[in-house]
Amino acid sequence: MNTSPQFFALQSPRDMLEKARREFSRLKNDLSTDNVFNFFVTVHHIKDYAKVSGVPDDQLPGGGDFQLCRIMCNLAKHLADHGKYKDNKFSLESVMLWDEGLWDESLWEGKLATFYFEGKHVDILEIAERVINDWDAFLTRQGL
Repeated sequence: MNTSPQFFALQSPRDMLEKARREFSRLKNDLSTDNVFNFFVTVHHIKDYAKVSGVPDDQLPGGGDFQLCRIMCNLAKHLADHGKYKDNKFSLESVMLWDEGLWDESLWEGKLATFYFEGKHVDILEIAERVINDWDAFLTRQGL
């Protein structure tokens, strides 16, 4: 990351990737709406920094995870899906930690974060980790 004394020092796609890594750390600790929003907005906008660094649009990553990030980012930013995604939802569901044999350190408060996109269960942390790894590999190949 650029360490020059500037107010807003996020200047490269690598700077944004490092910010996405920080957002991912927060996300792993707390799957809150704020952290999900911050992660998807940050990781989606790495592409803007890559374009400014000279990567043409047609060479940017665009697979399924990247498309999901774009959609999640835009749904969050624009506060509406205009009826296109009727089966999307997020819920914190109460779970039994011991009686049912379910054990996960992330469930200490008896809540399980569940995300659905287009009617399918989505593991936000798995997608987030894949996208970060894919951006890292892409930027490395590009010499960025």
